[in-house]
Amino acid sequence: MTDAAPNPGMTPAEIDKALAQVLSMIDTAERLSRDHQVVNLTSLDRRVGQLCAAVAALPPSDARRFAEGLGRLVTGLDRLEAATQEAFEAITATRGGLDETLSELPSSTRANAAYARALAVAPLPEPEPAADGRDRRRADRRRVDRRQDGDRRQGDRRGSGPVEMDEDG
Repeated sequence: MTDAAPNPGMTPAEIDKALAQVLSMIDTAERLSRDHQVVNLTSLDRRVGQLCAAVAALPPSDARRFAEGLGRLVTGLDRLEAATQEAFEAITATRGGLDETLSELPSSTRANAAYARALAVAPLPEPEPAADGRDRRRADRRRVDRRQDGDRRQGDRRGSGPVEMDEDG
């Protein structure tokens, strides 16, 4: 019997690739933090967890080869933590404390998310299915009605059509 838990789907080559991607994400997040940019670390947290779980699932003899890379990962995370704390302190000092909202800060969150998607280890989530076709047909009919003689619903509510006023009132 082996002493390894089932591998969560990553081969050693995939782990090498994922480790390189995570290290790159850490470097980018650290650089952005040093520039006092807002950084979304949600994806990084998830990827580090997946990477650690994949290495832990390997037999000890295979997992040992990742010791140096995981050491670099820990060092990178420590640097990122320091950069994030420095940026937070600088931002709160210039904003006069924590009373200001972070939404007023220059945001690079969308750019960070795009960068994270480009380095995706896992596939992107499937888009949500389109809304019911009946709603779309109903909206299309209303748009056509408005272009023609006005909104059909308005005619139904107001009787036979618009009321015309004569000069006497």
